[in-house]
Amino acid sequence: RYPPCFARPHHATLPADGGRLIFVCENPAVVAAASRELRQSPLRGALICTEGQPSTAVRLLLENLQQAGATILAHADFDAAGIQIVELLVSRHGALPWRFDAASYLAAVGQVREGSFTGASLLPELSALNRRSLGPGNQLAAAMDACGVAIHEELIVDALLGDLAPTEQTLERRPARKVRGLDEHARRCPRAAWLAWHHPAAAEDMLSPSVREHFARQRREVERRYWRVVGASGAPREADVVTRVLASRHPDMEAEVELLAARWLDAEARGQAVHAAKLVHLGADCPLASDSLVRAGLVVEDVTRAVRQRLRLVAARRVATGALLQLSAEPALPIGPWCRHRDQRRACRFVGHCFQAAGVTSPSVFDLPRGGEHIWGLFRGGVSDLAQLRDEHLLRLSPRQRRHVQAVREDTLVLDQQALGEMLASWPRPWSYLDFETFNAPLPTLNDVPPLGVVPFAAAVCDSDDRPPRALVSVAMDPRPELAAWLVSELEGATSGSLIAYNAPFEAARLRELARACPEHAATLRRLRTCLVDARAAVEACVSHPDFRGRFDLKTVSKVLLGGRRSDEIADGLAAQAAYAGLVADHDRERTAAIKRYVADDVLQLRGVALWLRGHV
Repeated sequence: RYPPCFARPHHATLPADGGRLIFVCENPAVVAAASRELRQSPLRGALICTEGQPSTAVRLLLENLQQAGATILAHADFDAAGIQIVELLVSRHGALPWRFDAASYLAAVGQVREGSFTGASLLPELSALNRRSLGPGNQLAAAMDACGVAIHEELIVDALLGDLAPTEQTLERRPARKVRGLDEHARRCPRAAWLAWHHPAAAEDMLSPSVREHFARQRREVERRYWRVVGASGAPREADVVTRVLASRHPDMEAEVELLAARWLDAEARGQAVHAAKLVHLGADCPLASDSLVRAGLVVEDVTRAVRQRLRLVAARRVATGALLQLSAEPALPIGPWCRHRDQRRACRFVGHCFQAAGVTSPSVFDLPRGGEHIWGLFRGGVSDLAQLRDEHLLRLSPRQRRHVQAVREDTLVLDQQALGEMLASWPRPWSYLDFETFNAPLPTLNDVPPLGVVPFAAAVCDSDDRPPRALVSVAMDPRPELAAWLVSELEGATSGSLIAYNAPFEAARLRELARACPEHAATLRRLRTCLVDARAAVEACVSHPDFRGRFDLKTVSKVLLGGRRSDEIADGLAAQAAYAGLVADHDRERTAAIKRYVADDVLQLRGVALWLRGHV
């Protein structure tokens, strides 16, 4: 529905980039309210009503508008039909959800429950089709399932009208109190935003302070490099451009565009005029390129158009998040695949709190090795404890996962001796052991290493079952020649037997790179590479223990199988990288000794696990 009063050219203003904003709603009541309340107000765009499922006329109109470069924002009732309508507009016409996300829904539900407005109805359980239509990780469908309340557009019409003709109140940019990462929390999970605001103590930092500072230092180095190159080119630092600099080669473009949109809104709230947005990240190292930024290993992308398209979405989410933060009770958003992230730096810090609140305690289905999406299917079906798994559930699990279930139920070690014996029989003796420690600098100083390319700086070896390991930590500008020569001399006899590593593909890649960088040692390094065998593969294929909790990293496995406790000087490989970054700067002997102890301890654990395997055949 497109009333004549909204068709007048002067009634819809154009954004600065020349594209028209098109707001789409489901119910005629929204159009009637807009016609009544906003008749004298300049609008930010046109309003189109689908009156339920979009008709052919509506779809043709939106198709023409899309081809003309319009930005389409779509809203509908928070119910099963509304999900279908918005999904259709997103998939067919490239629309962006308009206040149609978990934060907006949870804020509206909270206001209903706290009596701010009435008239919501009970929502039948969403069908699998509705749930799937917005993607397996969609939080809105999960929130609607959890709350069971349908919110119709008429109940939130004031918020929708505020986006059409915003007042100072509806254009509020962010809550008065700043919380680190609040915009990113709100984008990924409204519940995390509420917790960050009300219960920051519930957060668990996945990274140690030294590792977090290491990553922050890397980002600052890239940022300094960018502004130094820009300044050397004579280009002025543009005050009307928002810029985000990343120490990453493959940024999550959708997330970064939305974070730039948040910065754009912040700048406008300070009274600063903004006309462009740029995203700077690492690219391929091109020392012969004519462009100075490319030579510096940097890529600059003009994302102004994408950011402009997201401004209204991010502004609406901030308003919804502000309303959400006013709720006295924690939002009822269930846990889901969005709770975990493969990158520790972006992992949600409230995972432990939310899983505990959902009644998930170890041992659970989430402890199954290589769980995958079907684990969430089990959880949505009411299965969280391993004791709840029935025979039909077990049939869907891999042999490794079934062995883990057996270990937990019997509370004992489960070992496939026959498979282990066959595997170890293919490892010729004598056995030697190898472990590398590496760094990946965003701005490497080595010509043949791309940004974030992996370079080994330390190694530990052991060529017998009883002698202590030997380790080397190189602080040379290029540690590879010293490391390659040392490995060749220390592992001279290892080519007649097996060279055992934990996660051998990693060590194989490092030996291949060392051979390429140090051709004088290439023949021996390649022979060593052919002798590699993988202790981790043997553990994963043949050993299960309830205390593994689905993890097979060396530190977990050695602690369970061998007992004992290692030093906490350096906790893991990321902490070793952070320590090495400091070592390069100050050549501190104590730091060198700490890294050497760490890598030597890794080889001791590796040897202990290998000998444990041999002793249990």
